[in-house]
Amino acid sequence: MTTGTRPRAAALLGCVAALAAAAPADAAFPGRNGALVFTSTKAGSHDIYALTRGARAPRMIVGGPLRQQQPAVSPDGRTVAYKTVTADPRDEETWLAPFDGRGPARALTDTPGDLRFSTQPGWTADGERLLVRSNRGGPYDVWSIRAGDGGDPIRLTADDANDLYPVSSPDGRRIAFRSDRAGDPDIWIMDADGSNARNLTAGSGLWESAPSWSPDGRRIAFERASLPGNPDADPAVEASDEIWTMDARGGREQRLTTNTTKDEGPAWSPDGRLIAFTSERADPKGDIWVMRRDGRAQRSAYASPGVEESPEWQTLPRRRGR
Repeated sequence: MTTGTRPRAAALLGCVAALAAAAPADAAFPGRNGALVFTSTKAGSHDIYALTRGARAPRMIVGGPLRQQQPAVSPDGRTVAYKTVTADPRDEETWLAPFDGRGPARALTDTPGDLRFSTQPGWTADGERLLVRSNRGGPYDVWSIRAGDGGDPIRLTADDANDLYPVSSPDGRRIAFRSDRAGDPDIWIMDADGSNARNLTAGSGLWESAPSWSPDGRRIAFERASLPGNPDADPAVEASDEIWTMDARGGREQRLTTNTTKDEGPAWSPDGRLIAFTSERADPKGDIWVMRRDGRAQRSAYASPGVEESPEWQTLPRRRGR
């Protein structure tokens, strides 16, 4: 399988390993940094790849004629959940595949209706269930399903708004998500059973999305447009997307990226030291970048002539005795 990478990509592949190596093995976080996982069109279609520390090129985890996006790696690092897109009628479902690629992929959801969406998967902290945004009940809401068979669907939000991008806190007690129930899309938080929902970015007047918890549960990374308006309707607003962090209770916001192109989709590393994200600063189609949690040392992690997006980290177990 050819890599299709740009010449500059090979020289930049080592940045993930170089930055991650500084993290002590006994850090008080859920695990060690494994592979960096993302969607790429380097082979012509939207496939899911894993870039392992020290590797010269990423390995394809899931490929084929369908569109595979939004990877989410299980807490034990052995399984990847992702969105698969088909058409006629439009159907976007969550699938599962072994992380090592040694077994078949399988559909986990089968949403009723004609325009069917059960995507943006995120694992619960115990690995027993998946959170998805789904329109199986009408508007987009946050649902919880069994990770083994997609059964026992539980609706966690029920309103006329769009509730998207759900992600469980490391302790499993809370869920962060995006909602436009207050007008502009904001970052919200709720208890794991869907109760006690609270708006963390109320009053900003800006478009916020894609929350990601720090491994210690104290901070949330997210994307925020720097200009008012809808990024889906205004290219200037879309290009103003930047990466921010804030306290998990709201407040103490810190802007991490500042440029004239879009940065989106932050993903906190398992050791808490790094944040991966998609950036269009070097390519309008998007590449995978990493930076330290305070925004320093921003570097390209992987780039090809195609699209790279939706970075995610694999978690490796902590070493015994640590």
